[in-house]
Amino acid sequence: MTIIYDFDGVMFDSETSVTLMYQDIAERCGKRLTVGQIDYCMSHSMADTISNTFDERAWDVIKSLDYKKYYDLAIPKLYILTTLEELKRRGIGVSICSNRVSGIAYILDKWGMTHPIDNVVTSKDYQAKPNPQGLLSLIDGESFYVGDTDTDMQTARNADVPFIAYNNTNLLADYHISNHLQILDLTPIKEYGIRNARRFNR
Repeated sequence: MTIIYDFDGVMFDSETSVTLMYQDIAERCGKRLTVGQIDYCMSHSMADTISNTFDERAWDVIKSLDYKKYYDLAIPKLYILTTLEELKRRGIGVSICSNRVSGIAYILDKWGMTHPIDNVVTSKDYQAKPNPQGLLSLIDGESFYVGDTDTDMQTARNADVPFIAYNNTNLLADYHISNHLQILDLTPIKEYGIRNARRFNR
């Protein structure tokens, strides 16, 4: 079994980080972002965001940015590390499928969260979500995708993977959670852990 997580908004509170980055890009391009455009930035890849929100000048700005200052603003969601460690203890794989281009390795390392993660794919590796290629590459047996946006929901649907909606009751999902620890009590995940424990304790 594998639990595959989206990154921004699910594992990490990075709204301030992403918003500031795109506001800086907009300012240098002589542009102001609307609330709707900022929401779009949060759930789409950089390439899609630039295509839909900016013009080609933005790519020159992007090349000159100091990304570390934005990465440092990302903060882990409550109980995420405890949850990941417990999933690993139960023999459940943990991976990440994100529309981010970069920064995941840096942020995970900064917060001491690299050890529970088996694999990470981003929009540099595969076409951006909701294209399911990246998600499909991570599936190992019974798998679930945890996300918080319409894009995540559609990605899970396109990959035919059960979807766990995090902190967003407006999404159509197989399961809804508002706290990361709740994933440990979902019936298929709990039963898998019990079966694994029995197998290793024989």
